[in-house]
Amino acid sequence: MSPVQPSAIKPKNVDFMVGDLTKLPLPFEDGTFDYVHMRLLNLGLHKDFWPTLISEITRVVKPGGHLELMEIGRAVMPGPTKFPNLIGFALQGAVSRGIDSDIAKHLKYHLESQPGLTNVQEVVRQLQTCPDRSDASAVRIAKLYGDDLRCAVTGSKAPLVAPGLCKEEDFEGLVKAHVGETLSTKHEFDWVRCFAMKGERKEE
Repeated sequence: MSPVQPSAIKPKNVDFMVGDLTKLPLPFEDGTFDYVHMRLLNLGLHKDFWPTLISEITRVVKPGGHLELMEIGRAVMPGPTKFPNLIGFALQGAVSRGIDSDIAKHLKYHLESQPGLTNVQEVVRQLQTCPDRSDASAVRIAKLYGDDLRCAVTGSKAPLVAPGLCKEEDFEGLVKAHVGETLSTKHEFDWVRCFAMKGERKEE
C-alpha cells in the first residue's frame, strides 16, 4: 500500500486492501458495510459499466446503510491556455475508449435507477483552483489539489501518447504548464456528490 495510508491513527476496525472494481463480484458478502464511498472514477470506467458497478456496491451495503458517489465535472476556463489542450487530449482518449467523461452529471440518474435505493440526493459545489491568496487554508488546499493533479495527468501519459493524441516529446511540457496554470489562473469546476440509502433496516 501507499505510505500515505495512516498507521498510527488507523482505527482497529479499518483495513486497507488493493482491489479491482472491474472484476466482479466484489469479495464481500451481501450487506457487509454500513457505508460505501466511491469517487474519481470518471475517466476510468466504461460508460456501460456504471449501472453494473453501482448494483454491485449496493449489494454490499447493509439495509439502512448509505452509498455515496463523488465525481468532478468539467472545468470552466477563462481563455486559451495549455490547460484545455491537455484536457482535450484526455477527453478524446476517453471517448475513444467508451468512457463517459461527464458522468458527474449522471450520478443521480444512476442512483435513482438502482432498485433498492431511496432518498437519493445530489449536492453540487463549485470549486476554484486559484483561490484568494489571502486565505491560507484555501491556498494550501489548492496546492494539494495541484499535487494530486500532477500525479493524475502524469499517469495518463500512456493512453494519450500511445494512440497519437499527444506527442511524447510535448507531454512533459504540457503537464508542467497544465499544473502551473491551474494554480495561477482561475478555473472553476463542479464537485458533484450524490448519496442514497439502501432501503430500511428491518425490525428484528
